[in-house]
Amino acid sequence: MISGPTNAARRRLLLFWLACAAYVVATGLVIQLFLLPRVFPSWDTGNGLLVRTDSPRFHRLAVEMADRIRDQGWSAWELRPEGQAPAGMAAIFYAVGPAQPWVLLPLNAVLHATAAVLLVAILQRLVRDDRWAMLAAVPFVIFPSALRWTAQIHKDGVTILGFTMFAYALLLVGDPSSWYPRWRRGLQALLLVFLGMGLTWAYRSYMSLMLQIVGLAAMGIVVPHLLMAARRRTIPASRAWIAAALGVGLLGATTVFSRSGIGQAGLSDDDLPPQAASSRQRVAWQTEPWMPEPLNQVLRSVANRRHGLLTGYSEAGSNIDVDVDFRSYADILAYLPRAMQIGLTAPFPSEWLAPGTLPSTTLMRRAAIPEMTIVYAAWLILPLAIWRWRRIVDLWILLVLNLGMLAGYALVVANIGTLYRMRYPFVMLLVGISLAAVAAWLDERTRKRKTLPVNLPGPTASGPISAAHDAGREA
Repeated sequence: MISGPTNAARRRLLLFWLACAAYVVATGLVIQLFLLPRVFPSWDTGNGLLVRTDSPRFHRLAVEMADRIRDQGWSAWELRPEGQAPAGMAAIFYAVGPAQPWVLLPLNAVLHATAAVLLVAILQRLVRDDRWAMLAAVPFVIFPSALRWTAQIHKDGVTILGFTMFAYALLLVGDPSSWYPRWRRGLQALLLVFLGMGLTWAYRSYMSLMLQIVGLAAMGIVVPHLLMAARRRTIPASRAWIAAALGVGLLGATTVFSRSGIGQAGLSDDDLPPQAASSRQRVAWQTEPWMPEPLNQVLRSVANRRHGLLTGYSEAGSNIDVDVDFRSYADILAYLPRAMQIGLTAPFPSEWLAPGTLPSTTLMRRAAIPEMTIVYAAWLILPLAIWRWRRIVDLWILLVLNLGMLAGYALVVANIGTLYRMRYPFVMLLVGISLAAVAAWLDERTRKRKTLPVNLPGPTASGPISAAHDAGREA
C-alpha cells in the first residue's frame, strides 16, 4: 500500500502545477502575440495561429458559432460543429469574451498542468519520491512539440488529460489496498475512469474505443495478479475478487463511450479529412468466418481509417509507407513490428535535417532533434527501468496501456508529423519511467556514499578520533 502524500508533498505538487500553468500561459502569449505576428509573419494566419494546421479552422468555426450564440442565444451552441469539439469549446470563450485564441490559454494551462500532475502521481507509484517524479515529468511539460496544442487550438490537450486520468485510475483499481475497505480512493478511481473516457470520447470518439481495448488487456495482468496475491494470502480473497470484478465491470460500463468509436460499417469519420469522409472510401476487406464480428469490425475500421488518411492527405510531406494497405487481419499482424518501430523511433535521424514542405515544418523538424535525442536515450534506459521495477504490477499496466495505444495509432496514422503529436502522452510516459529510474538510481548511490564510513589516515586505528568514528558507525 502506498501512503498518502504529506503536507509538504502537497505543497510541492501545487507549486509544480502552478509553474506548469504559468509556463503554458507565458509561452502561449509570446507565440501568439509576438513570435508569429512579428518574427515569423508569413507563418501567422493573422490571429496568432500557425498556417497549414487545424487550429485556424477550429478558430473560424468557433467565431461563427459565437456569432450565432450572440444572435440566437445559447441554444445555438453545440459541442462539435462540423465534428470538431475544440471549436465548440472555443465558442464558449469567444461568446463571453474577445474572439481571440489567446483567451483559451488559461484553459490550455489547466489541461496541461493537470495532466502533468497526474503523470507525477503515476510515476510516484514507481519511484516513491515525488521530487524525482516531478523531475521525470519535466520533459512532458516543456518539450517544444507540446506547443502545438498548448499555444494553439487543438484536441490534444484534452485527450492527453483524458488518457492520464484513465491510466492513473486503472493503477488505483489494481491496488485495492489503497481503497478497500475505505472507498474514497476507489470512488476517485471510478470518477477518473469515466472522466477520462468522456473527455476522449468528446474530442476523439475512436480513442475511447482504443482505451477500452487496452484497458481490458491491462486487466489481463491485474486480475491474475490479484488472484495470486489472494492465494498467497498477501491480501484478503474478498478484496481481490472485489477489485477484479470492479476493474472488468468498470471497463465494460465504459461501452457507453466506446460504442461510437467504430462508426457505421466499421469506418469512423471522426478526424478523417473532409474529402475522405464524404466519399467514404473503404478498402476491400477480407472477412474471416471464424472471427467474432466485433473484432472483425474493429480491424476493418483500422484498415479503412488508414486508407482514408492516406488518400485524404496524399500530398503530406512526412508520409511514410504510403503503399501499405490492410486487406485482412494477416496484413495488420505482419505490419505490426514495422508500426511499432515507427511509433517508437520516428522521425528517424536521417530525416532530422531534411527540409520540410514549409519553413514552419522545417523548424519543427529541427526542434524534434533534441526531443528525439532524449527519447532515444530513454529507450536505452527503459529495459533497466523494467528490470528495476519488474515486481511492481503498476509498471506492467503502464507498458500495456502505452504500447497498446502506440501500436493502434502507428497502424493507422501514416504521417510522421501527425503521429508525432498523437503519440505524445504514450511516449512521454515511457520516457518519464526511464528518467525516474535514473533519478532513483542516482539518489540511491548518493545516499549510500553519505552512509559509508570515512577512512581516516593515521598510523594506528586507536585513539579518541578513531573511537568517535566507530561510535558514529554503530549509531
